Amino acid sequence: MGRAVAMGVALGLGLALFSWGGGAYAAGQPPVLLEHWYSLTADEARKGLPEDLEGTVICYDLPWGQFYVHDGQAAIYLSPHNFTNQFEIGQKVIIHGRTAWDGTVPIL
Repeated sequence: MGRAVAMGVALGLGLALFSWGGGAYAAGQPPVLLEHWYSLTADEARKGLPEDLEGTVICYDLPWGQFYVHDGQAAIYLSPHNFTNQFEIGQKVIIHGRTAWDGTVPIL
């Protein structure tokens, strides 16, 4: 399996992250694949639409500012300093946020 890492993807305010213990995700819309996320245009991202991203923690290092979540097809960088949670590699998570645009890429 190839490992795609998003460059320049940032994390905005108002984001919540929850551990996922398995089973189906039932609340709201099904989680969005990162492939779709990366295809958002600036106008689409600026709408502030709610998005849920589901994946597995593949890297977490708070002192080095590293936090990557993989959805099975692609990975996204998140700043670990925006979370109060501590994470472990292999942990399943669901990220709840709203779309935004930072001038170059979609952000949550």
